[in-house]
Amino acid sequence: MVGIAMDEKTETDAPGSTPGQFGPPWLTVETGLYILLLLVGALLRFYALGSRPLQEAEAELALDAWRFYNGGAASIRGHSPLLFHGNVLFYILFQAGDYAARIAPALAGTVMIAIPYLLRSRLGRRGALIASAFLAISPSFLFFSRQLNGDIVAAAASLALVAGIFGYATQRRSWQLYTVAAALAVALLASGATYAVLLALIGFFGATIARSYLRGKDESAPLDRLFGEKPLPDVYLPALGVFAAVLVLLSTGLLVNLHGIQATLDLLSVWLGQFQPVAGAQPWHYYLSLLVVYELPVLVFGLAGACYLSRRDPFSVFLVCWFGVGLVLYTLMGTKPPAGILQILLPLTLLAGRSAGDLLSQLSSGEQWLWGKLTLVVSLPVVFHLLIQAAAFANPDDPGDPRHLALMLLSVFFFLCVVSIVGVLSLDWRTSLRSGGLVILVVLASLTVHATWRLNYHQPGNPLELLVEKPTSADVRNLAKAIEDLSNQREQQRHTVKITVTGEEDPLLAWYLRPFRDLQFVSGAISSPTPVVITPLVEAQHLPEYRGARFRLQSSWQAASLSGHDLINWFLFRESLQSPVHRDVVMWVAPETEE
Repeated sequence: MVGIAMDEKTETDAPGSTPGQFGPPWLTVETGLYILLLLVGALLRFYALGSRPLQEAEAELALDAWRFYNGGAASIRGHSPLLFHGNVLFYILFQAGDYAARIAPALAGTVMIAIPYLLRSRLGRRGALIASAFLAISPSFLFFSRQLNGDIVAAAASLALVAGIFGYATQRRSWQLYTVAAALAVALLASGATYAVLLALIGFFGATIARSYLRGKDESAPLDRLFGEKPLPDVYLPALGVFAAVLVLLSTGLLVNLHGIQATLDLLSVWLGQFQPVAGAQPWHYYLSLLVVYELPVLVFGLAGACYLSRRDPFSVFLVCWFGVGLVLYTLMGTKPPAGILQILLPLTLLAGRSAGDLLSQLSSGEQWLWGKLTLVVSLPVVFHLLIQAAAFANPDDPGDPRHLALMLLSVFFFLCVVSIVGVLSLDWRTSLRSGGLVILVVLASLTVHATWRLNYHQPGNPLELLVEKPTSADVRNLAKAIEDLSNQREQQRHTVKITVTGEEDPLLAWYLRPFRDLQFVSGAISSPTPVVITPLVEAQHLPEYRGARFRLQSSWQAASLSGHDLINWFLFRESLQSPVHRDVVMWVAPETEE
């Protein structure tokens, strides 16, 4: 097997075997590439991290942590204890704000990029490196690394958990068992999504044990070594201690907030509550749509890997099991949170890295690599011509021109001809198919980079993005700035004007107006209006002589039946004839009194 052969050390791999070696022994081209991916991933995650306003769920967690930081009650129920206390820590180290609130997920998303390094014996060196590259530039992983959400932390911890389990199964090193213990504790503290990977692990290991015993002791199952030998007490007990220490210390914020233990237990009930049917929820194919829209290379090469790798080694079988369990569980959910895509996407990314790594290994031989380069050079202009014609077909000024559709079909036909000609000339159809696969990998990777840029930087709050659920408008910051200027004008201080907001407490308004000491939320009619009154646009208030200004808080968009030109136009440009639904408020300002 190519992936295993790549991991076999030769004599030149031994330390000190190269007399003129430059730098420390661990600094190889491979480790250099991992360091480069880490730096790129960190830059992508921390650059302009606070530029996009917090969404409603983010603001609720950030606000509760801020109140605890300022001496208020520990309202931690329903939140991740890890993120709650992590935010308090970053508020202490930095000033409370949107950037500080998102540091913990960004750190988890960055660390996640390096974890496939521990799986090189399972994925192959090329496969692990490609999996790390997918994690670094993935639109979905990058988006949730830049959002205050525990699912990205749970995904990173789950990946470390899996790497530790399968590493300990073959290498039997004590630090791997300690990694399993710490990763499991962190995952349980981060999100209820952890129970999806635990179900996959229990199902896979249970089926493996049952299969082993049904076959009899003479036939060894792939993971018999993991269960056939009990861990030594001097390793097992410290690992259990690591799990308990990490769980208790992090859930309580170093024993400062004991309510965190109950909040950790509540994460399971919160996760199970998402299975209840909800009116107006996303359709059953929501997560499949996300994979097609944002993660095409991972979807294509992951499914290809699931088909041809599932019989080759137990780790690939587990990845297929993990993907299937995650897809079924989250498809059955009623609420279908966008972050649920991570537990589906993570095993698929490892499968895609393994299959893409095998593809590059098989093409790396001299003659096959020449045919691969030839196919790549000839086919790339054809494929990009196909994309240009698709964009022209979706042009709003000339929608649905059949000439562009005909040119698209002609491009597909020409690409198939190139692959067929390579197969005839090379006398090996497998070489032509692998060369075609290389072209597809390059093209889909370029589309992924474009999707990453558009989703996270170009239009980060576009409600027409499927991953962006009810994005917060930048207008909420303009609202806070307008009130600050008004307070400075009338009170000579920026945060002393009295504000009344009608209705129940709104997390967005409460977060962005938190510096104002005299902020109150009032249900029902206002008996004694304050100098500033904020009301929903749909509610009429009788406020004589008050002047009003309209501000947008949120937008939402539901993808209805898109087809043909409208579907291509939305896929390429995120434009649609279906307008988003907005939630606006009105800021009412009392006339200035003359003294």
